[in-house]
Amino acid sequence: EWVGALKAVLNILDRSDAIVLEQDEKNFRLSAKSTAESYLSEWPLTELTGIKHGMSRALFTMDYLSDIGKALTGPVKIETGIDYPMRMSFRIGEASVSYLVAPRIEEA
Repeated sequence: EWVGALKAVLNILDRSDAIVLEQDEKNFRLSAKSTAESYLSEWPLTELTGIKHGMSRALFTMDYLSDIGKALTGPVKIETGIDYPMRMSFRIGEASVSYLVAPRIEEA
């Protein structure tokens, strides 16, 4: 479950570190690296529900994701693109919640 992986990353990285979410033709990956630790989780697209096939990759600052990560519950729908804002949607009780998170653009 990628929500559990995201919460694990939140516990080992500083708020100034970054996380990469990427997808290729076969897998979805969550990776992070700090000066002291690194983390990688990967899931076959066949194991994820509602996944749109295609390429995506974006780098997000942990500072943005750490507060959102505390609120994540149950199934979370994520929508990503290449250096495009990520939308995270989930339910808290009867309420539907969506967050838009801007990526950090990497220099080429």
